[in-house]
Amino acid sequence: MRAGIIPCQLTEERIVEANTLLSGLGFESDGLSSAHGIHDCLCNLEGTHAYYHGEKVAFGTLAGLFLEARPQPLIDEVYAFCRSVGLPTTLAQIGLEDVTNRELDVAIHPVFESKQSYLHNVRFDLTPEGLIEAIRMADALGRHLGV
Repeated sequence: MRAGIIPCQLTEERIVEANTLLSGLGFESDGLSSAHGIHDCLCNLEGTHAYYHGEKVAFGTLAGLFLEARPQPLIDEVYAFCRSVGLPTTLAQIGLEDVTNRELDVAIHPVFESKQSYLHNVRFDLTPEGLIEAIRMADALGRHLGV
């Protein structure tokens, strides 16, 4: 082997390790805190139990766009991507078609009150009511756009 050349397998392992590290740092440090925090809230609702982690995080990402008051072109781009790859854009698509605000509130409070919740890593003031509003806004746009 020539000096300075890294075997392919070793390079691939380093890429996977770097990706894993950066993914963890991203959501722990704010990038996906709201998406994973919302995922944790949604997991408290029985209707979501048949759905994958990534499906609930995808919906949490959409709700996070509203929490962060992101610009409409970005919101449109993320919705278009989710729809193009089959990720959920509505509550119905994660088993929560008829979920009430009261049920959302009950699901959110244990996560919101936990000191270990990812929701505490966001860089803005957050309330359970604000989470419900963002979830409802994400769902409303998803329904408006259609499946």
